[in-house]
Amino acid sequence: MNTPEQTRRDQLAYGRTVISVDNTRAASTRPEVRPAEVRAFATPGSALTRAAPRVPPKGHDAILKAMQDNAQIATIITSGGGDVYVGTITGRDKYTITLLTDHPDATVEKKIRRVFYKSAIEQFWGEEVPRPTREVYRDEKVAA
Repeated sequence: MNTPEQTRRDQLAYGRTVISVDNTRAASTRPEVRPAEVRAFATPGSALTRAAPRVPPKGHDAILKAMQDNAQIATIITSGGGDVYVGTITGRDKYTITLLTDHPDATVEKKIRRVFYKSAIEQFWGEEVPRPTREVYRDEKVAA
């Protein structure tokens, strides 16, 4: 099995054999290149087709992930006007947090999703959602 560095070297060597340059042309023109189907670099099972390992979240993103996974009630205060929004986190990425909140019109019994840019959030926190206690079952031998 090749290392990623060896795969890269193999691709560069292959690319040098595929690309041919006509020395009679001016230096500013592009070299001739064979059709794309000839230059397939990523083959099934090669290092280029395998997915990179996922990095676990750190810092505030770990907190947001735990809040999202446990369906905790989150409170977000925006930095612009100090508006307060309460709901559950349904999504997050590098720049945004998506919060499922009640509809602003109190007569409508719907939920809406609000997207907040992390740069526009002053602070956020989560409230622990009460969970029913689980009974623990153990196989124990009863003394006779």
